[in-house]
Amino acid sequence: MARIADIVTIASEMASIPEDRLTGRDRHRRVVMVRGAIIRIARLQTPQPSYPAIGRALGGYDHSTMIHADRMVPVWCRYHPWFSGFVANLGLAVEKTGPFVIDRIALVRRAARKPPPPGVVIPVQPRPQRYTKPRNDFLSSDTPDWLDDAWAGTQALADVIAETRAV
Repeated sequence: MARIADIVTIASEMASIPEDRLTGRDRHRRVVMVRGAIIRIARLQTPQPSYPAIGRALGGYDHSTMIHADRMVPVWCRYHPWFSGFVANLGLAVEKTGPFVIDRIALVRRAARKPPPPGVVIPVQPRPQRYTKPRNDFLSSDTPDWLDDAWAGTQALADVIAETRAV
């Protein structure tokens, strides 16, 4: 029998969603739907599951929230074909893996994060330069002779004002 923490870990790996998003307060549709699948599988495949216990394992949710999410799973399966396949695959994955899968996955992740041997230098890539748009396209203040352009515009405006006063 799998623990709720194991189901969360398996669902996190299958959906490529970090566990902290699944056990947090994230309300994006995809996260909420995967959380609902976790609730459904936990109700079916853990010994004596209760909605308050599942809610505590998923980040302190109320039992009524767990009941609502469990009732929404068939609706989501009807309208989202990928979700019904996800729930079925999650159930099969939980059945195949034994308990304490979270500990085995943590060992694999830790082994993959080994530091390089001493003396090996890892090159650091420079960050690419970002394009910055000029502040005003009509002023051309990003050119070196912007002061001359501004003076010429001011002089042209002064000439127009002087001509209109003369008339």
